[in-house]
Formats: sequence, C-alpha cells, structure tokens
Amino acid sequence: PCVPRSLPAWPPGVEPRRPLTNRDVPPYSMCMTTLAFDTHRAVKALCEAGAAEPLAEAVVATVGDAIAGDVATKADIAGVQTEIAQVRTEIAQVRAELKADISGLEARLHRHLWIMAAGIVGLTVTLVKLLG
Repeated sequence: PCVPRSLPAWPPGVEPRRPLTNRDVPPYSMCMTTLAFDTHRAVKALCEAGAAEPLAEAVVATVGDAIAGDVATKADIAGVQTEIAQVRTEIAQVRAELKADISGLEARLHRHLWIMAAGIVGLTVTLVKLLG
C-alpha cells in the first residue's frame, strides 16, 4: 500500500541530480491555484499500478510542476488583453501621424512640381525668343 511519507531517496537505477525532498511533491492546494490536480490520488494510482512510491511521487511532482508552469490564469489572459488593447491604441496613433505626415509630403511635392513646371515653361519661352 501507498502511504504518504517523506521521500527517502531516488529510485534504484536513477542517477540523482540532487537529493529528493518533500518539496518535490507540491501540495494539493498549490496545484488548485492553477489547475485541479490531486497529487495524492495520482501518487496512489501509480503505486497501485506497481510503481515504487518514491518514483510515483517524483513523477507526480514533475507533472504537477509542468502543469502549474504552463497554465495561464484568467488574470494572465486579462493582462495580455489589456496589453493588446494598449498596443492597438498606439498603432492607431502612429497610423494617424503617418497619414498626416504623408499628406504634408504630398502637398510639398505638388508645390515643388508646379514650381519646376513653371520654370521649364519659362525657360522654354526664353529659349524660343532667343533662338527664334
């Protein structure tokens, strides 16, 4: 039978990177903050399936950490939505500024083209009078 207790050591044949501690199995309440995951029930099921208790607890701790780390909360999503709204507002402001800048450049370009056209006409008239 699988009885919750402290983890004495890594399972046989597994190379330890560090000593196994009770911190490796997150408490049930910690998992409940992000996703309902009953660690005790998972350890018990693995033990009943034939896994050694230390191995079962290490597997459940690893799975619990992976689940807890990858799940976005409603607050996370709300924060991202707020950031998206801010970026959209900034994009709209930049778009309006660019439209105004382009409009001003178009007006200057038209004015310069008219000045050049008038200069070409004046030069052509002058050349015709001189050569003609």
